[in-house]
Amino acid sequence: GGDAERDVGSEGRAAWVADILSRPPPCSQSHGAPRPICSRLPLPRSAGLIPLGGAMRAADLPTVYGASYSVYAQALRLTLWAKGVGYNLVEVDAWTEGKQPAYLARHPFGRIPAFQHGDVRLYETAPTCRYVDEAFEGPALQPSAPSGRASMGQAISIMDNYAYRTLVWGLYVEQVEGPRCGRRPDPVRLDASRREAPVCLAALEAISPEGEWLSGDTLSLADLHAAPMFRLFAEAPEYDELMSSHPRLLKWSDRIKTATQPAGLFDR
Repeated sequence: GGDAERDVGSEGRAAWVADILSRPPPCSQSHGAPRPICSRLPLPRSAGLIPLGGAMRAADLPTVYGASYSVYAQALRLTLWAKGVGYNLVEVDAWTEGKQPAYLARHPFGRIPAFQHGDVRLYETAPTCRYVDEAFEGPALQPSAPSGRASMGQAISIMDNYAYRTLVWGLYVEQVEGPRCGRRPDPVRLDASRREAPVCLAALEAISPEGEWLSGDTLSLADLHAAPMFRLFAEAPEYDELMSSHPRLLKWSDRIKTATQPAGLFDR
């Protein structure tokens, strides 16, 4: 977006939040091959379409390569949704297709998601989301002040380097997803995660003690980055007890769940 779009002020941001809360959800994604959709019309969920975007030609839509279950693919898709940008989704499983030469040419480490927009090919979620925010028209998803952008980046780094491993893999996967697949929890990993989780939560809450969102008074890329991870963390048995010590973060968790629910990415 341009400078005028970024300097919308608090009233403009409030109107934008109200707007994204009213947006229709995307429908089911393509599997194995991209399906370009560029429409603002609410479409039936059975149509297999992603009803996002504006006047962009179908051939110009960006493409996300990733799995629907991936929290990082979900963070990128939430960013595109919040910007109102249509996209192609090509399903790539990290454990199978992600290890094949064709995909390794897009992401040399075999992780998901990868991204392409015209000649621009990117991987790593945080910089890709910054690209989406800056390359497309729509509401700004990064604070205008340097201190605000730094706080946003700090929150994203905390999620990537500490909270994802602890809250998702250490608590959710060990106690929820693992047992569903017949695996017993690893007591060593579980104990370590229970010790580390309060540190992660306190650090996130301390970034913006008075703000409604993770990095301040307006929704940013940090909130969209963290939303999929907290959705899974909320299923862990310790969630209520751990979050009770962090009331502002608990309110944020409820707020971002409501804000992103219309995107339809978390339906099971």
